[in-house]
Amino acid sequence: MADLQDLDLPPFGDFPFDHFIMAKWDPNSPLTKQEQKSSLVSEYLQLGRYGRNDYFHRMLEWNGNIPPDVPQDLLTEEDRRMYNKGSIALWIRTWYGTDIQGLPSKTSTMLPTVTRTVADLAYRRLWRRAFFHTTLEGEEVRDRNIWPADIFDDGPDGFGVSKDNAGDGLVEIGTIPPFLFTVFMKCPDKLDGIEDEDWRSDNEGNRAVEEELLPLQQQLLVMVADRQACEQGWVLQLAIDHKGQVLPTRVRGKAAETGLCTALWVNKGEPLDADEEGEDLLYYRGPGKGWDN
Repeated sequence: MADLQDLDLPPFGDFPFDHFIMAKWDPNSPLTKQEQKSSLVSEYLQLGRYGRNDYFHRMLEWNGNIPPDVPQDLLTEEDRRMYNKGSIALWIRTWYGTDIQGLPSKTSTMLPTVTRTVADLAYRRLWRRAFFHTTLEGEEVRDRNIWPADIFDDGPDGFGVSKDNAGDGLVEIGTIPPFLFTVFMKCPDKLDGIEDEDWRSDNEGNRAVEEELLPLQQQLLVMVADRQACEQGWVLQLAIDHKGQVLPTRVRGKAAETGLCTALWVNKGEPLDADEEGEDLLYYRGPGKGWDN
């Protein structure tokens, strides 16, 4: 996670999600504060791109009044500092080792425990392979295709998964994986940002055309450092739609190609190819091993 202390702290009211909270918060709800926040974040994401855009326009027209009983601390100061812009690529670490012991395998041998220390060493190797490259002059250089505040790799409680690989039953088409929802709990406007871009136009004709294309249109690239990535170098790549949900095509890419894959998406808008029939596809990008160049 990036050091965000040097970034500005946007006050309450500066994000579209703040205005959704002002409109939807129920002070009499039987839910706890955190439970109601989780429910509202889910509802906010399900509005889709243009549903959330309505709250962007409320933000622009806001007179500064905050209804009583509306909490202004649902997002921490760190959360508010980190997403004053939208994101189009995220890196999330989901594997932090396992303390599972005594589970018999098919041969009745005992599965070894993978400690956090061992998992950290494996992740460190993946990190260097994914984010550093050596120049022709032999100099090691850090790639900057993913903004530091879009890297989530220090939260086993929020991002760690119970299964070894994020792809094993935890990444389903049309759902928001729990580790990605944790990101949205911190940054509900990650998908759209808070800038006034062309797509936010009130032109109903343009909006109708865009909304027809959105269901199979990738809005976000998520790189997942699960166990297979940490141990074999095959990073899981997910295409995410405008509601934060996983699109059909999933890819395993070589760690060394992380920067290239991210750059192609960020700079040229080359998405993972979603299957029009909604078939769940998983393929490996290129021959060889995950640690290969």
